[in-house]
Amino acid sequence: MTFFGRPLKILPVNPSAIPPIVSDEGERFSLPLRGIRVVSITQAWAGPYAGTLLADWGAEVIQVESRVRFPVGTRGLSVEHRGVVAEEERMWSRAYPDWDGGERPWNRYVSFNALNRNKLGTTVDHDIDGGRDLLLDLVSISDVVLENHPPALLDDFDLDYSHLRKVKPDLIMARMPGYGQTGPYRDIKAWGSHIEGFIGHTWVRSYSDIDPSLKDDVYPSDAVAGITAAFSILIALRHLQATGEGQMIDASLSEGLIPFLAEAFVDYTMNGRVQSALGNADPSMAPHSVYPCAGDDQWVSITVGTDEEWEALVQALGRPPWALDRKYSHVLGRWRCQEEIDAHISDWTKGLTSREVMETLQAAGVPAGMVHDTAQAHADPQLEALDFFQDVTHPEAGTHRYAGIMGRISTHPNRIRRPAPCLGEHNQYVYRELMGLSPQRYRELEELGQIGDDYLTRSG
Repeated sequence: MTFFGRPLKILPVNPSAIPPIVSDEGERFSLPLRGIRVVSITQAWAGPYAGTLLADWGAEVIQVESRVRFPVGTRGLSVEHRGVVAEEERMWSRAYPDWDGGERPWNRYVSFNALNRNKLGTTVDHDIDGGRDLLLDLVSISDVVLENHPPALLDDFDLDYSHLRKVKPDLIMARMPGYGQTGPYRDIKAWGSHIEGFIGHTWVRSYSDIDPSLKDDVYPSDAVAGITAAFSILIALRHLQATGEGQMIDASLSEGLIPFLAEAFVDYTMNGRVQSALGNADPSMAPHSVYPCAGDDQWVSITVGTDEEWEALVQALGRPPWALDRKYSHVLGRWRCQEEIDAHISDWTKGLTSREVMETLQAAGVPAGMVHDTAQAHADPQLEALDFFQDVTHPEAGTHRYAGIMGRISTHPNRIRRPAPCLGEHNQYVYRELMGLSPQRYRELEELGQIGDDYLTRSG
């Protein structure tokens, strides 16, 4: 099949024709996405996570980074930043092994290393002489381009979809801006905290007795956007296989999470009602909260949604006199009296560990679960039984346990096959083997600053 007179690469119907993937330790894997090459021009969380989901299942994901533009928030602190603001350095140090960034902190930063496993890393900057052409050459031998910058950043350098498909007509490009490719907010820069506020999630998850500014940031929009983009790329690859047509995917962070707030939005469109901040409460169920348990800062979550579950809770509590009050016998009555019910339940949970409360109520048929801190979640017997956390050895960050691969496929055993790449770690492979550059040209690019394993200063 051809497109604009050029031959198109149609994905093989028989994946077994593609050589297996070999891990850094020499182990061979036969994974569903092997043979797919992704150029990832991403930073922070959402974009890298989308690439990681594809890399986990066999796609060759090449993380493209600039040696000029240091991505604070993605690679930690650069050497030129360290020590300039001591308080900031102490804040960032918690994200390095042994609280030490070392001489090359960008390779030891936990956020990057956790979100970029199973990828390859190369350096190229479109603003350095010849950089744009190098990037286009790499795109021309790839299947997918993934990026999560404000649209203007790539558009200003003619690296948008209309230009990239000139070198790769069947290209799939997934763009992940904060607010989408159109509309008045198109070029507004945003981090996850901004997106959370914009879509109303910060407001909804706040508490009635405090204002939203006192809530810690959470970033589910980044995670949801990463999953949405990876899923959309799989759809586009299936379409490519069937038709030979590439396409551009618009997977904005703001749109991805709104369906998770569907009840609040539909309530507004149907009834004109703006949902108030609920904290741990529920619009219709009670009791529904988090309760203190024995020990230092230990908690358990309990939810009662039906009269049958309420009766089971009362039985588990030993049928105390307060629980037999008739006003608690139906859902609406309990919802109206949830604060006093919460106080009674707290008196009971305080005398038990969170695990004791969970196991007692689960045995009685009442939904309940421990509230874990990170250490407790890491050591939980369920996650241990799933073998979810995996030891990964990084050449500069050392050996640590990382969250494993999401989901399991019975016919394709899988695990983390390689650590996140150091800056420019796979330049030789990308430039010499994939792109076929001569040794002389490779040295020229090193002299220009395109190729390297550290960051250039502003004057460099």
